[in-house]
Amino acid sequence: PAAARPERGVAKPRRGAGGRGVQRLDRPGAVLDPSTEWLVQPFVEVAHDWRTVVVDGEAVAWMRRTPPEGDFRTNLALGARAEACPCPARELADVAVAAATALGLDVAGVDLAVGPDGPVVFEANPAPTTWMPDPGDAARVADALAGLLLRRAAR
Repeated sequence: PAAARPERGVAKPRRGAGGRGVQRLDRPGAVLDPSTEWLVQPFVEVAHDWRTVVVDGEAVAWMRRTPPEGDFRTNLALGARAEACPCPARELADVAVAAATALGLDVAGVDLAVGPDGPVVFEANPAPTTWMPDPGDAARVADALAGLLLRRAAR
């Protein structure tokens, strides 16, 4: 079958990682390989987003991610900048937890931002990295994971 060229949005390979293969569909040359399964979502223009690690119903730690110049992707493997930050808003924490819960995930890395219509979840990763720019945040993630495992072992 011929490759499609959608008019708007972002396409992500269903089995992708590290931001590789993610493309804006409203850019010239955007063509989706028909042999790949794609997830397509609306494009939301933001200057940065946040990654939070949700463990057992709690948004444990946060980082703010800014894409490299000329890119829209905030993936650290592609050169985005990460900085430690506190929870930016209780509403974002609630949305992140709701996303993880809706997917049945006890542990998730949730990527989200505030778009023109409010909070937007870009992705919920079921096997997130536990790296955080601040060692104290990384320790909080490790403690939350250990607590989850201990509670499960006690059952």
